[in-house]
Amino acid sequence: MTDLELARMQGEVHGLRLLLGNTMGMIAATVDDLSAYLGDIQAHAVAGILRAAPAGMSEAQLAAFRAAAARVVSQTVEEIEANHTRPNGSSS
Repeated sequence: MTDLELARMQGEVHGLRLLLGNTMGMIAATVDDLSAYLGDIQAHAVAGILRAAPAGMSEAQLAAFRAAAARVVSQTVEEIEANHTRPNGSSS
């Protein structure tokens, strides 16, 4: 992979993260139980990550792939929780 291809892929991932966070954040603003909503989303995402097995990856590559994917899910959920928590500590 060339540096240009890597930069494009990183840009695509960044754009998808922003889209995911904004979409989930808009939905989060409409749910009654933010913790349950985010918990369900995170559980389903992690289950999908664990099932993923892209062809041609070594065990080390697969472990790095899964860890990176899980990190994105975790960071997105944390950002949404932080952005949708009222000053008194309750969820919106």
